[in-house]
Amino acid sequence: MKPALRHFGKSQTPVVVIDDFSGSLERILEIADELAPYPRHTNYYPGLRRIFTAEDGAANAYVEEACDRAAQCSADAFGFEAFDLVEASFSMVTLKPTELTPPQRAPH
Repeated sequence: MKPALRHFGKSQTPVVVIDDFSGSLERILEIADELAPYPRHTNYYPGLRRIFTAEDGAANAYVEEACDRAAQCSADAFGFEAFDLVEASFSMVTLKPTELTPPQRAPH
């Protein structure tokens, strides 16, 4: 993992680019598979979503570690050194693009 700080546009907005952020795609896939089945999400999400909590051991440890690494990489660019974890999930869009509502198609 080697973060790169780049700046874009007239305002030179900082963007942190981190290739191979997790460093462990196979392990993440195993964790995601262990959380199956994924329920259909009913609150605007266009597909399946498994929200996890501290009780979901390995998944929670992965996201806590990811927040710590991301904070280290973005401290200089954005001026903060930690994240508060509000919600974490593994999700999969299952609707076709033509089935999405306008808010679901908007960049976010």
